[in-house]
Amino acid sequence: MHQRALLVAVVAVACKGTAAAGQGQMRSDDTLRLPPGFKISVFAENLRNVRFMTLGPGNAVYASQPEMGVIVKLTDANHDGVADSAVTIASGLKGPFGIAFRGDTMYVGAESELIRFDPGARDPVKLMGLPGGGHSTRTIVFGPTASCTWQSAPRAISATSATRCAPP
Repeated sequence: MHQRALLVAVVAVACKGTAAAGQGQMRSDDTLRLPPGFKISVFAENLRNVRFMTLGPGNAVYASQPEMGVIVKLTDANHDGVADSAVTIASGLKGPFGIAFRGDTMYVGAESELIRFDPGARDPVKLMGLPGGGHSTRTIVFGPTASCTWQSAPRAISATSATRCAPP
């Protein structure tokens, strides 16, 4: 249920933009339409410039705020569909964007590096530097094995070594 609500929220944010190239002006009836049984509501307010969200351990929503250099954790402890708290769990990052989890280990694709946050560890682990240039966003995706791929538009880089992507 929470994943469906998160998906609808992400779609709502994505659909609220300008018309795609070649489509001309937006029509006056460009409203978001939902299938029966779906609803949209505000999950969290007063978060500036969130660029990426993912569902993490404990059904918490993790969001990156690249301009502020932070990752926040949004929890809904009473399950009412509204975040009860927004806690900064990582700060001082340079352009964090992509967030992915493998178990309880969080990975962040920042502008110039891939970082791993091990549960209970005091400091993050820099796994590698990422190439500069092009678009500054870095998206991380885990495959079914110990491999991961991070996207640095317009090119993708894959790591098939378990030592790069898997926690120690």
